[in-house]
Amino acid sequence: MTAPPDSRTSALARVDAPSERAVFSLEMGRDGVLLRLPAAALGGLLVVRDLTLRVGHVRYPFDYTSGPRALSSHLSTISGVALEVRLQGVAERIRAPGLEITRMSGEAGVVVVLGRVEGVPFTLRVEVRPAPHGSGADVLLVPGDPRVYGLVGTAWNRLSGRLAAAIPGALRVDAGGAAVGLRILRPALTALLAPMGFKIPLLREAAVTSVEVAPHGVRLVFGPGARG
Repeated sequence: MTAPPDSRTSALARVDAPSERAVFSLEMGRDGVLLRLPAAALGGLLVVRDLTLRVGHVRYPFDYTSGPRALSSHLSTISGVALEVRLQGVAERIRAPGLEITRMSGEAGVVVVLGRVEGVPFTLRVEVRPAPHGSGADVLLVPGDPRVYGLVGTAWNRLSGRLAAAIPGALRVDAGGAAVGLRILRPALTALLAPMGFKIPLLREAAVTSVEVAPHGVRLVFGPGARG
């Protein structure tokens, strides 16, 4: 039986379940037993693509015809996965008193946030970087160039702090300074795999290998990499 997600990883699962039927394929070869899932959407927030799990401790002879579900209780590790975060989906989920996000888009490699603070328009640019090893986060959100177009009770240089505070605590990691750490891989895989009855893979060796900011989303590619 698959254990229910704990409080640190369940925030995403509560709001998003796989919106389309996701199906694993099973492969056997020289590299062992692999489970592959081409794509699965989690609500309007993100898409999981090219998920590859390496399954360990498979006893041979193994009945290949029993299919992937026969391995649902086995421990696995991440060989690779990409998370495509839909920026408008993120904007719609950020809620805080006196703060409204009207639009998020990718421009010139950064995420541009438009909204209203205490009824006054503002803009903020956010750089997305791989988080340092051992930080407990997957990516760092580094804010810059905050602009408030009017008089408000919040200093312009504290705008990023108000935005960071609106991120659910289960996803937020204190990174020190203005940057905010974000854990996203475990919550996303919990939301995807737990309803399917599969164990969450071991993620200690998984790390962000590339970040790509597009007009409508951010693509995070994960692969094996010591986290320290």
